[in-house]
Amino acid sequence: MDQETCNPAEQAEFLEKKERKKQKKQVSRLGWTVFFPCAVFFLVTQFLAEILFFVTDNLGLPRNEVSKTFSDAAAKDILQIGLSLTLLTVPFLLAYLVSGNRLSQLEGFKRPEKGTVLPHLFFGLGFCAFANIAVYSAEQVFKRFGYTPPSSKSALPQGVFGFMIAVISSVLIPALVEEFAFRGIIIGILKPFGEVFAILGSAAAFGLLHGNFEQIPFAFLVGLVLGYIRIKSGSIAVCMAVHGINNLISVVLSYLKTAPAWAVNTAYATYIILVLIAAVAGLALIKGKEPFAFDPPKRKITPKETYVGFFLSPGMIILFLLFLYRSLTYLKL
Repeated sequence: MDQETCNPAEQAEFLEKKERKKQKKQVSRLGWTVFFPCAVFFLVTQFLAEILFFVTDNLGLPRNEVSKTFSDAAAKDILQIGLSLTLLTVPFLLAYLVSGNRLSQLEGFKRPEKGTVLPHLFFGLGFCAFANIAVYSAEQVFKRFGYTPPSSKSALPQGVFGFMIAVISSVLIPALVEEFAFRGIIIGILKPFGEVFAILGSAAAFGLLHGNFEQIPFAFLVGLVLGYIRIKSGSIAVCMAVHGINNLISVVLSYLKTAPAWAVNTAYATYIILVLIAAVAGLALIKGKEPFAFDPPKRKITPKETYVGFFLSPGMIILFLLFLYRSLTYLKL
């Protein structure tokens, strides 16, 4: 089109079509941006044993000693700490920078907006309890049809030192690095195309990253509420608090397995009831009359073009297949 001869209306239409085409390509590229750090995580964790043996073979260390060392629960947790600190930070930062963003553009690394901490903390913990109930109920339905998913629980490190290591590896580190990666980096990448889109996209990636059919549904649901909190509070700080407290409850309950079952069940049921009540209170306290209203996206393309373009992009399809493979492999173990 000759832009010098067309009238203003035609020129505006031409520019809008051009921008729409550009945004469609950008949304598809977002799939690759999310794929890269998640694929690095997948490849390293999936082939961790082979990587460890390759390194130790080159160092001249006997394989049987290496296997014996990392069969210890505390050693596994220490290894998990190192992997999480590396794989959930460096690749995600690189993906963010390679996609043309600057660290100064990240919005979630600041103090929460005034008056948002307690309401979102209560709401987040209550939603996590709801997610636990929903996933547990679904598991019971599947069990009625003869399907019992393998447990992802492993041996716990013993003693006071072991408990401290478990808290660091299962509570502190995940709350910090997983929120950094998904509610910080991934939401920061997706947010220009809409807040709801960013919440759903980050929750989907967060769920897939957990890599087994037992944890994916719960992680996806929790990812939704943590993404919501990140958008509404303007910070990942509250997300970290919700994530950490929820994981801490799980760790404490795991260490109470020697206590009478009725006492553990009563304590957990009491906690569930309290946080569900807190969730209702938190929702009522959230600032604004419409807690589920979001800023309209500035994109030119339609919601359908946005979601289809991202979730059916080559990067996201490959990512889904990778973690489907990992889940099926886990299922056979």
